[in-house]
Amino acid sequence: MTSIKDTWLSWYKDRRVEDGVVNFAELLRKAKSRKVLDLGTGTGRHTVYLASLGFDMYGFDWSENAIAITKEELLKNRLSASLKVWDMNRIPLPYGDEFFDAILAVRVLHHTYMHTIEQIVSEIVRMTRVGGYLYLEVPTYEEVIKQKLEGVKSDEREPGTFIPLAGEEVGVPHHHFKLNELLTVFAQFKLLTLEDKGGHYCFTGVRM
Repeated sequence: MTSIKDTWLSWYKDRRVEDGVVNFAELLRKAKSRKVLDLGTGTGRHTVYLASLGFDMYGFDWSENAIAITKEELLKNRLSASLKVWDMNRIPLPYGDEFFDAILAVRVLHHTYMHTIEQIVSEIVRMTRVGGYLYLEVPTYEEVIKQKLEGVKSDEREPGTFIPLAGEEVGVPHHHFKLNELLTVFAQFKLLTLEDKGGHYCFTGVRM
């Protein structure tokens, strides 16, 4: 039986860099930021992109196969990054205090329960230097309401956290954020930009 880790590999084949990450890279370039963590790197579409721009890249993912593919992509492009196999639910995360100039977490933080999300956010705060930057994409609460109207079956296990009852992600938590909740959870980052794109909040902030 294929594990969810390898089921996601089919999605990871998408090498398209999110527009928000392109904009984030420009912000980091202007700020002269260097050390960047890609939290939940997948097969490295953003790790490879940012490494190609000269950033000192770090990344982790829970999938051994995804990390192996990322390393292959880096090698193919004559780039390097410091990568680990690590589950974000395993706290603390394996980096020092204020170690990073910036962290990005694209469509990954929502795959757990809210108490763990809060722990991960505390780790993000700890690992980001004061004045450092954060970019993240998380699904909106409105998106899950839309999915239900379209007939997608899921079970709400806690406020905002839904477990799919069918499809490739059966049993995997999906937390959908309401706007006020998002701003509260990430209150230690001063909001710079916030957009709703395709049912995902795209948030850029600076560590206070």
